[in-house]
Amino acid sequence: MSVDNPMVTNFGAYLKSAREGKNLTQREIADRLKVSQSQIGNWELGIRFPSEKQLEALSRAYEIPKDDLTKRWIEVKAGRAIQSVGIDKSYSFDIKKLPQAAELRTAEEKLSEVLGAVRSMLGDRKENDFVQIPILGIAPAGDIIDVQQGDEDVIALPRSAVIHAHEIFALRADGVSMEEAGINTGDICVFDADARPDDGDIVLAATPDGITMKYFFKKKDHVELRPASKTFKKVYKLREVSIQGRLVYHIKKY
Repeated sequence: MSVDNPMVTNFGAYLKSAREGKNLTQREIADRLKVSQSQIGNWELGIRFPSEKQLEALSRAYEIPKDDLTKRWIEVKAGRAIQSVGIDKSYSFDIKKLPQAAELRTAEEKLSEVLGAVRSMLGDRKENDFVQIPILGIAPAGDIIDVQQGDEDVIALPRSAVIHAHEIFALRADGVSMEEAGINTGDICVFDADARPDDGDIVLAATPDGITMKYFFKKKDHVELRPASKTFKKVYKLREVSIQGRLVYHIKKY
């Protein structure tokens, strides 16, 4: 199937089509990008998305213009975000249909009306459509330390966004060891304590020294916990490790 086939609307299917067009296996492309085969599979199934750096490597491997790949990546991620809060993708606000008198209003007033319409749509959702996730403290993304307990706070996620009966909790990130994964101090990281991690997943792990947030990789006789930072390069190689949760959502602080 050609990459340019208009039927290839799903980003994951687009990646799969591009790979097959180059007669590459998932294992071959995983080796090129230095990721796990399961991670390539998750991208092609639309379960997860590659990072911007990985997009660049994919564009070279598949000989696809980076701009085209990035555009599709942005569109599908934006679509997921809209769907997650329940906004109809067909929703539009046509400023031209406002009464003529509205032309005299400032741009700020027009923007306020648009935002008000969006808030009204979100306000129609019932309280039980959401689940309250506790923010338990601080997750270290640097040197291993104990998780700090703070004043318990909560965030609300759509009930459809979490797996029923799974234990979900959140922590605020602190440190620089996961900065290249886009995780910085103050970001909120949501973990699923009942989700089994695959290679390349970000986990919260309890080690003999304390708690840390790192990339997870399972080897034949040990587990590796790897950072994502140019300044923090320490890799932990442990025969035994307790995984406290797999990262399922990352809420960025700007």
